[in-house]
Amino acid sequence: MLAILWCLLWVTFTYSSIQDEVVPMIIAKHKSVKQSEFIPAVNYLRAYQLKQNQLPSQDEFSQWGRNYFNTHFTLEYSTLHHFEGIPEVTNIPKDLKTDKEYIIYQWNGDSSDYYTSWNNHYSLDDFENETGSLYYFYSLLTGIVPLILLLGFNWIKKLRTTPNSAVNRPA
Repeated sequence: MLAILWCLLWVTFTYSSIQDEVVPMIIAKHKSVKQSEFIPAVNYLRAYQLKQNQLPSQDEFSQWGRNYFNTHFTLEYSTLHHFEGIPEVTNIPKDLKTDKEYIIYQWNGDSSDYYTSWNNHYSLDDFENETGSLYYFYSLLTGIVPLILLLGFNWIKKLRTTPNSAVNRPA
């Protein structure tokens, strides 16, 4: 009975904390990073490309970033011509003009956040309820798996101490 109560409490607590606190906090952080870092960089690259009919060099982009942000600049930029890849970007069409398209990215501690110019995609927009559901599933496992293990060990212990159990019968 105590195990069932534990499961119900864990499921309820986990769901409410993930949906009400964790997911909105992560979405807000992503929006902030997108607005404050990625959008200004994308706007700079678009304006430069329109004015110069080419993309800036890595040095020009870095200089702009240091001047614009007036702090340590963490965004990386690469044209597809020089792009060495990050694991999260796997959907690069083969027919793109590699000197006209670009990727802006930064390491966030777990993976890379990025923007791809050919499809105007911000990876920071990818965190939706699907990812929140994944967090919920992992959180459920952290509460329920130990409970299942504990119940399993108690069941085995009970079988071994019961005189007529199959575990204690001689062969």
